[in-house]
Amino acid sequence: MKLKSRMAKTAGALALAVAGVAGAAGTAAAGSNGQQIEFFDKNHIAESVWLYGTNQNGQIAAGCWDTPGYDTPIPGWWWKGKVTLVSYGSKGCKGPATWSRNVDIPAQWSSDYYGVSDHIKG
Repeated sequence: MKLKSRMAKTAGALALAVAGVAGAAGTAAAGSNGQQIEFFDKNHIAESVWLYGTNQNGQIAAGCWDTPGYDTPIPGWWWKGKVTLVSYGSKGCKGPATWSRNVDIPAQWSSDYYGVSDHIKG
């Protein structure tokens, strides 16, 4: 019985440790040092978007993403500070740009994604 009890306690401690690490990773990832971007194509003209700016480590980062629908999350890339968005009317960021704008991405945000759209009020 003593061995079973010890194994149960060890398994319980291991489960708590794994849960704690997973919880800590989620908290750190959820907007405490840069944001993932969610692009909203409100004008319905973007087929792809190119992002250029600084990542969560202050390094220059750039990439192109196709925007197949109204709402395109860009997971796995964390941005912070000034980011330039350039929209293209074709996939793969090819051809002439349809618009561009600069966005200031906050270091801290309450969710996993910071929403950015091609619609500029004015």
